[in-house]
Amino acid sequence: MKKYFILLIFVIFCFFIKDTFALEKININIATLEQLDQITSVGKVTAQKIIDSRPFLSLNDLLKVKGIGEATLQKIKDQGLACVDCIPVIPSLTGNPVTNIENSQDTLDSRLRGNDTSDVPVVSIIYPSGIIFNEILPSPEGPDEQNEFIELYNTNNFDVDLSEWKIMDKEGTSTTFTILKDTKILANNFLIFKRPQTKISLNNTSDTLNLFLPNDKIIDSVSFPKAITNQSYNKTGFGWAWSSTITPNSKNIISQPTATKTNNNSTDNLKLIDENLASLNNSLDSSPSPIKNNFLSNNPIILFLIVLIVAIILAVVVFIIKLKLSKKQ
Repeated sequence: MKKYFILLIFVIFCFFIKDTFALEKININIATLEQLDQITSVGKVTAQKIIDSRPFLSLNDLLKVKGIGEATLQKIKDQGLACVDCIPVIPSLTGNPVTNIENSQDTLDSRLRGNDTSDVPVVSIIYPSGIIFNEILPSPEGPDEQNEFIELYNTNNFDVDLSEWKIMDKEGTSTTFTILKDTKILANNFLIFKRPQTKISLNNTSDTLNLFLPNDKIIDSVSFPKAITNQSYNKTGFGWAWSSTITPNSKNIISQPTATKTNNNSTDNLKLIDENLASLNNSLDSSPSPIKNNFLSNNPIILFLIVLIVAIILAVVVFIIKLKLSKKQ
């Protein structure tokens, strides 16, 4: 009876060990070559191909790896060891799992307090690109404190979570605005941040804005020159341009800038030029004959040629008349 009892305990222990190892999933996006080699039907050659083909959004993406077909993929799924969204559990000195894996090897080393971490994968969060500054209104018609805004645009065909992203201006009093948690920008859409929310005061003389990822990497930046009142600074296919058509949360429209007030001296000079031209035209209209006489008197050669041509014509006429008279006689 005692032997059967010991055998029963041994069987239960084996099942416990089996379940424990079953929890140790292999994340194919971060696993080492040796870890991938543990997956069924995956040797070291195929494991290296998996590493070269990262990242994977699902296990089905393994089909793009040369050497893995439908049959092999099904075996991998049946094994239940491979995954794409699982995070390996790293034990701490207290015995509690460290589930928050930092994207810094130094931070991870400090958590493990000098333990050998050569085989410990480090999870790096990959943030999507394609989030850009699209429109800025630094000098609105109304009060700046209420009407200034910064517009972002998502060029991706999927929604993006902007939690903990940051917007910072550089000129004057530099202010950093951290986007609130669970803030999303929809696919191919716009998102407006007004000054009462960001507390960012855009300088009318000039300013620079930077868009930071949560890891403090700059993903986009824009600088604008001296602002034009009631015009927004817009992203175009060729750069940036001011526009009098302000389009928050919609596609940019670049229209001609409204006329700005000209200098009074310039206006007076234009009027003076117009008056002088009018005076000159009146003088020409009132005295045309002296101009003609002066022209002929100042050009004696032309006058001589005119007289000569007239004399030749008269001589020809006289010759023709005499010729006709002689024939009649």
